[in-house]
Amino acid sequence: VGANKLFEWQQQQLQQVSAHAGPVFQMFRQNDTLWIGGQHGFASLQGQQYSWYPAPAAAEAIQISELAVMGSVVYLGTNKGLYRWQKDSWRKLDLPGAPASSRIELLYLDTQQQLWVSARTGLCGFAPRQRSVIVRRWEFRIPTAGR
Repeated sequence: VGANKLFEWQQQQLQQVSAHAGPVFQMFRQNDTLWIGGQHGFASLQGQQYSWYPAPAAAEAIQISELAVMGSVVYLGTNKGLYRWQKDSWRKLDLPGAPASSRIELLYLDTQQQLWVSARTGLCGFAPRQRSVIVRRWEFRIPTAGR
């Protein structure tokens, strides 16, 4: 993560994955699949099978910095908000009370299959299998110096 190329450990040394061009912002392992967050899209690597999933044209200059995978659904935390990718289709998801293009700081899938989304304005918990019903929300208030 943070490199301008993707590498894998093979035969006691790092080998570049030549199919992946560009930076690596995040990785998420799901069974035998490695999901890779990059610039302008994301990728999957399963054995030697590499697939790239470009961001839609409307998502200009997008960086995939967080990934969470539930079955065949990939949740993508980006510098321009939260997205869901399913069946080769991108969908922008809204966070309640947050600007549409809020940078996603963290995605976490807990043991009850709830997706926790952290942005600068707060933390939301979603139950994706229940059609994205909000289960909890907290707002962060950061005190300023001198108060």
